[in-house]
Amino acid sequence: MRDRIRSKGFHVFGPLDHGIMRSIYFSGPDNLSLEISTWVREVVPDAWIDPEVVKSLNISDEELARLKNPASYKGEGGAVAQPPVDPIKNRNLFENKKLKAVIEMSDKDVFEKLSTPNDPVAL
Repeated sequence: MRDRIRSKGFHVFGPLDHGIMRSIYFSGPDNLSLEISTWVREVVPDAWIDPEVVKSLNISDEELARLKNPASYKGEGGAVAQPPVDPIKNRNLFENKKLKAVIEMSDKDVFEKLSTPNDPVAL
């Protein structure tokens, strides 16, 4: 997913190891902070999307099936580099020095320095 998002020109950092999951982070088209996570333990597929959210957003069965089965993407094995920082398109990077510093770190350094691999809750 990191390669796929970066190939569209968005900055992505991660993955970070959170013990129970690995996550990547990026800003969406409206500069909202977004996270995509993948569990490192078995997950019940039907638990991924809350039925109450589906109902409140009026998501049809067809749309829900599409969301659960996105178009395939071959990937590039983690080889897609961060896109260049554009001071106009990526204005928020220049306003947030910590975020800009993370974007400029290598993927290896991000993983090693920002991961928190201990489970937040002991089960």
